[in-house]
Formats: sequence, structure tokens, C-alpha cells
Amino acid sequence: MDLANQKIIRLTHIAENDLEYYQDIMDFIQQNNEFEPYLVYVTLENPTTIKLPSLVTVKDHLLFYVAQAAVSPSYGAKVYDWVKNGDLTKLTAKKRSEIENVLNYPHYNNIKNVDDVDTIDIKGVGDGAKSFVKQYYFGIKNICLYSERRFQKGLSIVCKRKITTSEAKKISEAWTNKHIGYMLCLQIGDYVK
Repeated sequence: MDLANQKIIRLTHIAENDLEYYQDIMDFIQQNNEFEPYLVYVTLENPTTIKLPSLVTVKDHLLFYVAQAAVSPSYGAKVYDWVKNGDLTKLTAKKRSEIENVLNYPHYNNIKNVDDVDTIDIKGVGDGAKSFVKQYYFGIKNICLYSERRFQKGLSIVCKRKITTSEAKKISEAWTNKHIGYMLCLQIGDYVK
């Protein structure tokens, strides 16, 4: 089956199962038509509705994010398993230090709403981790983790040139449906060679 037919099948499935998600995609494409050729990579399930079942607290979310940061998804999953099991000896010194910083942060009780997330001051925890908490713990939908490597790779493919973190931030801040652009860039970064 060719890519054009795959794209139609995916979009039809989405429209039949989650009309709001479908409309968000179409609105994003209307405003950012350079992404249209990549619609075949759109996820069938709205990524903002995905819940990460083992993550309950802000601390859990930060640990998960830091474990996944700057490593492949499969290795990140191993790192998170080691962290959950308390086996930090298998981590690199840098990753262990970042995880210990999250584990030892004393102010989690002060994080009561999404605005409090910006007060988190942990060495090794930046905008990406804070945005992750806002999106998956507090349920804020319209967020783009512009500093994520996979995102920047996908955006670079769409823009046909290497995109820096500051450029990725500027580009994504202009998007109305940031969560759609973010999802598409992750998919493109993972699947387009």
C-alpha cells in the first residue's frame, strides 16, 4: 500500500474515533502545510490522552523523564526500571547524579498546581522535564518539549536543515496546536530515514 493510501486510512480511523483529535490535526496542517507529506506518521491515538500508569506523583514523572533523557527509548526504559528498583549502580555517573538530585528534592509538597512546576529548581531538570510534568501530571494539552532530541530530529527533517534548540523553541511557540506538531516531529524523527 502506498503512503497516500496509508495516510487516508489513518486519518479516516482518527476522524471516526476521535473527532477532536482529527480536527486538531487538520487545523495544525492548515497552518503548517510543510507537515502535510508526513501525515502518514500521525499516531492513531491522541498522545495527550495517553496515561503513564506507573507514574503517580510529580516525583515519579520527573524520574521517568530524567531516566529517558538523552538516551534511546529502549535504554531509557531500562534506566527507569533500575531507578524504580533502587539500583542506581548501573547508571553513568552523570545520570546517577541527576536521578539522585530528583530523589533528594525536598519541595514536592509545594507543587500543588501547574504554575508551581516552574518553581522546581533541580540541577539536571530543565524546561523539557517541567513541560513533561505539566502535560502528563497536570494534563495540560498544548505543550511542546522543544529541547527533546527526537523532536529536534523530526523538525530538522521537515525543515530540511539542522534545527537548534533555540530555533525549535521559536518555531514551536508559533504553533497553535503545539501537541500535534510535537507528536508529528517525534514520529518523523523516529520513522523517517
